[in-house]
Amino acid sequence: MLLIIGQFFCSQKCICQPNSCEAEWQLPIQLSHDSVLAVSPSLSLDGSILHVIWYGIDTIGGLPFSGIQYSRTTDRGASFSLPLTIADPSTAFLPGVLSAAGGVVCITALGFADGSSGLLLFRSGDGGTTWDSTRLLLRNAAPNSCAAYDSSFFVNYTLLTDHSSGVIGSTDGGKTWAVLSTTAPPIQSLYVSNALFAGTGEFLNGSHNEIGYYYSPDQGADWIGPQTVSLPDAVPSTTSRLSVEGTHTVYVAWNDSGSIMFRKSDGTDDDGDQLFGGITLLSAEHGAVFPSLASSGPYVVVAWDADVNGTNSIRLRSSNRNASSFCPIDTPSTGTQPSAPCVVMDDSTIHLVWVESVQGSGEIMYRSGKLTHDLRPTSFSLMQNFPNPAAGTTKIYYGIPVPERVTLKLYNILGQCVATLVDDVQPAATYTVTVSTSGLASGVYFYRLMAYPFNEVRKLVVLH
Repeated sequence: MLLIIGQFFCSQKCICQPNSCEAEWQLPIQLSHDSVLAVSPSLSLDGSILHVIWYGIDTIGGLPFSGIQYSRTTDRGASFSLPLTIADPSTAFLPGVLSAAGGVVCITALGFADGSSGLLLFRSGDGGTTWDSTRLLLRNAAPNSCAAYDSSFFVNYTLLTDHSSGVIGSTDGGKTWAVLSTTAPPIQSLYVSNALFAGTGEFLNGSHNEIGYYYSPDQGADWIGPQTVSLPDAVPSTTSRLSVEGTHTVYVAWNDSGSIMFRKSDGTDDDGDQLFGGITLLSAEHGAVFPSLASSGPYVVVAWDADVNGTNSIRLRSSNRNASSFCPIDTPSTGTQPSAPCVVMDDSTIHLVWVESVQGSGEIMYRSGKLTHDLRPTSFSLMQNFPNPAAGTTKIYYGIPVPERVTLKLYNILGQCVATLVDDVQPAATYTVTVSTSGLASGVYFYRLMAYPFNEVRKLVVLH
């Protein structure tokens, strides 16, 4: 049957599922309230409980809240417990290293106990409600990093006598400990699970440091590495942070002379080395220091502090696409002289702490932010219109994974174009086009989507 092409009304309505990876931030909360200088905040998430520690430095003398301070939230950041002094400066000489798992909280620090100085343990077996007596785990040693899963805890340490490093571990929730290795590399950021025991740290490459990735095939006893993560060049690389998603996706962030760098791997080769992709420059603002890294599912967050033209701020970049792309730089800090950020992820929620100057004193600030799931499709697609057959209106669905010029046209059975529904450059998203068929004769039509290199046709039936 020959269709006479006349005037008809084809109204299009394009509904794009928005993509936003910018965080929706709650108001900051001040965790410390004293005149003691607070430094080195740290976070650890165990289920629904978020643990926070920092170190108070008494610059006046005789002030409370100096030494290792502890607080927690059991309502996902809505409120926090009052600060508790875990160890005063005569016991803990330096800020502690924090880990929590299975309702147990462990803080390790260089300090003095039992008549000797060395690696001390401060442990809570009930999620931070009460704390055991201070224990000396290893003489003449200081912790570098720690990590935990289930009821197992591990600490990478360095001896103060000969600067050698090793690993101690506990498989009963921190009650008993054993030396697992005396020849481990110094690990700045440690990750442990049933499937992977790994870490990152600095190693000397010629005359300067690079970032290396290490892993242990036997839960910390033997170590393989370093596999160089940073670019071997004349620029020193420092302050690495590691996060692992699933069983094989490794994220690493570090500082390259004031620039924040990032790298991702996805799996290993036959020799067990990580298959790292290219290096991403997250910040070209020189003056960036102290990166912190966290991930959860498709969400990846890197935070750091930066001195840009004499103005300090906490910088943050997030991704909701497994670090395949990042949002522009965000600035979650609101006060003066912020520094030393630490970040963890709870599903799509960012938990962030940092130090900030409040009335001339360094205080600990907390802020939470919510990320949005990325609704962009991962590939081009053209789906069947609905309803089909159509009488009145029908909807055509398609997906664009990258920004591209898109044309969507409607043809009759003679191959003649009867309507151009879309002809525009569109951002990555999933789209819906609503088409009125009131001006179309009953019959078979075809709609064609072209978005380089994608080209696909589907059939639409009009039945009045």
